[in-house]
Amino acid sequence: MTQTDIKHRTSKVGIAPYLWDASVGRVKFLVQLPKPKDPADYDKMSWGLARGTVGYRKSPDADFADLRDENGKDILDPKMLSAIALDQIQDHAQAATKEAQEELGVDLEPFFKAGLVQDHGAITYHSKSAGRDGQPKGSYDIHFYSVQLSGDADIDRSELKDTDGLAWKTIAELKEMTKTMPAREQFKPEYIEVLEQIAKQINPPHPARGATQRG
Repeated sequence: MTQTDIKHRTSKVGIAPYLWDASVGRVKFLVQLPKPKDPADYDKMSWGLARGTVGYRKSPDADFADLRDENGKDILDPKMLSAIALDQIQDHAQAATKEAQEELGVDLEPFFKAGLVQDHGAITYHSKSAGRDGQPKGSYDIHFYSVQLSGDADIDRSELKDTDGLAWKTIAELKEMTKTMPAREQFKPEYIEVLEQIAKQINPPHPARGATQRG
């Protein structure tokens, strides 16, 4: 699927960094505990994957703002997206780079330049959450990227804006976390299917890839 197609298919991007843990012989994914926008939601937050909303601008010299309708609701319907000019929608790689910096403290730009970021296209996410209007979001696509990191050396925690916690976990460990309560110790089960799809597609792990490889 081309970038042009996917801009009109989804307004969401997601990032799934991973590392190869030789001690367990498995890939571990970088997951995050989001910081609540409303302090009252502190105990309701659960672990998940870094993701965000693609930007939109009305003119070439304007700044990008999150792509939402006049009521502040996410535009998830491809029919509504297809009515927006492509040059008004932010490049998805740029959107993913911004979200990775703010939510994971990871600078994806050098990885993109080196051709090390893998594009997984649109993956359907079956949301159980409600939108800003209180209505269930249901299923929608997210444009996911993955990249192999060396570990915490590729993370700048001083850059984190929207995150209360980060952790490296195997899919097996995350499945166990879907059973854990309270919410702040739980991994959202909706992401398991997404990670299983990504895990089947990722390029063979390279033990030297990440910060050490880039110097």
